Amino acid sequence: QTISQLHYVMHEVMNLGRRRDIGSIVYESKIPFAMRGDQDGINTAMQYCILGDPLMKIRLDTAVDARLDARDVVIATPDGATQITDEDDIANVRVRVNSAGIGTTTPLTVRMRHTFAGVTDSTDVTLTDGLCLEAIAAFEVAVKDKAGEHLLTFIADPYGMLGDDVSDNTITTSFTVLPRSLLPVQPVMHATITRTGAHVRVIDPISTVDDPQDIHFAYTTSRSLDDTAIIVRSSSADDVIRRGSVIDWQPALPATVPTGPIWLAAWAVDPKTERSSAILWIPLMVIDGDNVVDTLASIPASRLVSTLNENTAFDSSRNVIELKRITRQIFLRSSAIPTANLAEQPVLEMNVGDVTYVRNPFYRGINLIVLGQHDTVPRAIRRYDTWKDPLPPEAGHDGFSSDCLKFLRDSVGAQERVMFAACNESFTGFYQDGNIDSLRSILKEYGSSFADSLRELSSWVMFGWKGRDPGTADEAWKGYPDSMVTITVPVEFSESAGTIIGQVFGPARVW
Repeated sequence: QTISQLHYVMHEVMNLGRRRDIGSIVYESKIPFAMRGDQDGINTAMQYCILGDPLMKIRLDTAVDARLDARDVVIATPDGATQITDEDDIANVRVRVNSAGIGTTTPLTVRMRHTFAGVTDSTDVTLTDGLCLEAIAAFEVAVKDKAGEHLLTFIADPYGMLGDDVSDNTITTSFTVLPRSLLPVQPVMHATITRTGAHVRVIDPISTVDDPQDIHFAYTTSRSLDDTAIIVRSSSADDVIRRGSVIDWQPALPATVPTGPIWLAAWAVDPKTERSSAILWIPLMVIDGDNVVDTLASIPASRLVSTLNENTAFDSSRNVIELKRITRQIFLRSSAIPTANLAEQPVLEMNVGDVTYVRNPFYRGINLIVLGQHDTVPRAIRRYDTWKDPLPPEAGHDGFSSDCLKFLRDSVGAQERVMFAACNESFTGFYQDGNIDSLRSILKEYGSSFADSLRELSSWVMFGWKGRDPGTADEAWKGYPDSMVTITVPVEFSESAGTIIGQVFGPARVW
């Protein structure tokens, strides 16, 4: 059992700690045993090793394996700013190439494909020293007068010179180049105003002491500066009041302007070159009344239906937009007896859709995964050592039988769903601590029908929630000599994200 536990801890160290060097794996795996202070823990720390021990099935890398991760891409201006505008000449792009295998002196080529406005070009950088633990490839992207989204694709070893696993050699990311624009202060987007107009205020981050810009405003009937769309515009410098970088404009609207949606436009013009900045558009709503109401307007969901993406849906009965519902398969496996092939059939496995959260041969205790009502990502993952001879907390578990009961009783919300998996002697701790009846009572509150059958050498899995009628949970149980149990349950969740495209409010620089 100690060997199985050490095996489990080693995989946890490599998975959660992303350790790859042998020394760190050995040290971090053995330290919980050494800290226990008992003879078994000391023997484990002193005797078991990774290399040469046939019981430790650890894969050692013997080949080159370059790996890219989108989190290792850094994009900034030459002076280090992460906000890039179309006034910048270039954006510096650095991507880190990690080694998931052995080092190599073979020169490594990294390719960057850059796509903007439907045009793609590529650049290769060769790292002549090869790849040891990691290496940095640096690129430049021209962004002058190229406001918009830029798509970057990176390929490590595009010519296949290393002969490594190519599944993690390509990543894609993007960045946005912001146009020169004024920064809105008031009115807020979708504010309601009357025909007396609104106090318009913007901040001008474009002008300098030596190069001041002319600021222009206009109210329009549509998102256009055509003469037919303009209601009123700033006619001279007298209309616009500048106090440093703060610009104010407060015109009245013609009495003929009907109630309904209008647009406020604001932009800067260089008097020397007549070059205009990007136009800042702010949608507003004209209402009848005498006083300006500078508050957010309520936008009917029905007006946004045409902008929904495939992850969102419009509920006409409630006039709301919501994330679409999706179905994912909950899979649970448990076996009180080790299987013939632990790699293919682990004794304990807990999956949500295609994501495996628990898959290991260490079956000492009760394993719990708590899911929210809408989210496929667990809110909590717990493992309680509920054997009759539990290991100390330093072994890496979340507590003992009493802690398990407290968690199920006090820490799980009424709307949350719980995945359970346990096997072998995982219930002997409850018998020894005298709280097996409390466990059975709590499990029945989650819908269990086999709570009274749980004992030594049980194989048991369940999917339930608080308030479920006893006997209605999705559950499977077998007692020795029978072993393997599995359940697959289709469960409805919400999409993780959705997109609604509203009227454009910028973009403007951060001030």
